[in-house]
Amino acid sequence: MGTGPKYLIGGAPTVGKSTLAAALAAHLNLPWISTDQIRDIMRTIADRRAHPKLFNPEGHEAESLFNAFSAEQLVEIEIGQGEAAWAGILALISRDYTWPQGFVVEGVNLLPHLITRDAPPDTRTLFVTDADPDRMREVVFTRGIWDEAGRYPDSVKEKEFAWVLQYDAWLKAQALAHGFPVVALRKDASDLGRILEALKLS
Repeated sequence: MGTGPKYLIGGAPTVGKSTLAAALAAHLNLPWISTDQIRDIMRTIADRRAHPKLFNPEGHEAESLFNAFSAEQLVEIEIGQGEAAWAGILALISRDYTWPQGFVVEGVNLLPHLITRDAPPDTRTLFVTDADPDRMREVVFTRGIWDEAGRYPDSVKEKEFAWVLQYDAWLKAQALAHGFPVVALRKDASDLGRILEALKLS
């Protein structure tokens, strides 16, 4: 088992997790990985019939997904994907030998109740949100959650944004209920310092 700490950074899409993870990893001189990458690796070897929640509902990608399901249903789908991806995430943080010095994991698939239940003692966890919801909306409309905003109309982006807000609110409530710090990012130079403080590294 690796000896270094594992830092988990959870949060909804668009809030700035990847940028923050890269900054934290650089500050600590550690590697980092996204749960999207872990989930995608799992999808290459998993049988959809045996693990349906690991995948988007069959036949749906970005535009059709938001047209077919409500924001509430999409939150449930995202929670299901997080629960399905947890086996791979937990294997990495519990038994990884590649990065014995420790590492950073960020992503939407980090769920507070599973971290509380299963994560090893050397895991340090926090959740992030964006201090400015209008900034989250701008990211949805200019980039999209999957970098595909140019491929579908603004009416779909409104649904996408509604889902992001609901998932963000659910994650924040769950994180606080399980005793994890939640940091509202300002998207400026102060963010890293406040993250280090929340992780008790400063």
